[in-house]
Amino acid sequence: MGLLKRVMIGIAITAISMGLLFSCASYKYPDDFGFTSKAVMSGHTDQVLDMDLSPDGKYLASASMDDTVRIWDTHTLEELGVLEGHADDVYSVSFGPGARHVVTGARDGAVRVYALPSGEQVHLLRGHAEAVYSVSYSPDGKQILSGGKDTTVRVWDADSGELLKVFRGHSGEINSVLVGPDSKIGYSTAIDGTLRSWYLQEDLAPGFIEKVNKQSIINVALSPNGEKIAFTGMEKVYDEAAKQWRKIYPLYIANFGSNGLENVQRRRGHDRVAWGLAWAPDGRSIVTGGSDKRLFFWDVEDKYRREKVLPNSGNIWDVEITPNGQRVFAATSKNDIVVYTK
Repeated sequence: MGLLKRVMIGIAITAISMGLLFSCASYKYPDDFGFTSKAVMSGHTDQVLDMDLSPDGKYLASASMDDTVRIWDTHTLEELGVLEGHADDVYSVSFGPGARHVVTGARDGAVRVYALPSGEQVHLLRGHAEAVYSVSYSPDGKQILSGGKDTTVRVWDADSGELLKVFRGHSGEINSVLVGPDSKIGYSTAIDGTLRSWYLQEDLAPGFIEKVNKQSIINVALSPNGEKIAFTGMEKVYDEAAKQWRKIYPLYIANFGSNGLENVQRRRGHDRVAWGLAWAPDGRSIVTGGSDKRLFFWDVEDKYRREKVLPNSGNIWDVEITPNGQRVFAATSKNDIVVYTK
């Protein structure tokens, strides 16, 4: 969670009508994409900033400004436990394989690893000089990736807690980090407008460096088959009619090429930064959520097919989709998690 997100937290945002693209109706459910019911999970006492689903989709972990991480059953929507011991806001959370561990990143600059279901803290990883905005367990469970305000991306041994590598290259705060499905490549985005890849297990030069814009790249997610990548950001465009520059907040969808990204598409819809980003398991749609208090459901192949939803729960900081595609979770600034079910 980067600089823009922290600035936006707690600020009331007035939804702006997108009259040219959508009607002004307040849509309750993304029924065009098959979701027809809505529920709310309550338990946190402050804003829910980040979530992660266990690889099998049975459990959801949620990180909050109430200094806790909570574990939920995704079938019953019941709270199963609370992970405590954080000294400040928890910005990020990620499950390890088998749902045996979770890793967290917090405002105090620490990376913490907890064992499940006991909730025992097994590692307190120190190295970042400032807040840790994003963490990601590798799918093989051997490494942890973290990034934050100090502009570094760090690689940790998940078993021992040893710091293995420190990647430097971004010129601004790290907004998000992600480990690829083969556990060999990591990705990071930052407020310098770049998306970078890193080789985690070999002493090789950094991978691609994609300068997308001059403002900021926020979140990043890989398609289920690994052939595409989606990311959100903020950039400026010149409005010829108004004779002034204005900010836009696109969703980008791209293919992987031999030397970076190819065929980058830019989709527009959000009026404010889109923090939440998730692919449907079939790779045919994407869900985003932002500080304009809206969810967008996007068809990947048909750029004209999309649906806007207003959960009426404030700013949306993160979204997750279960592996079976039957449920979407949205973390909100009203301390709850909104759930849409097919």
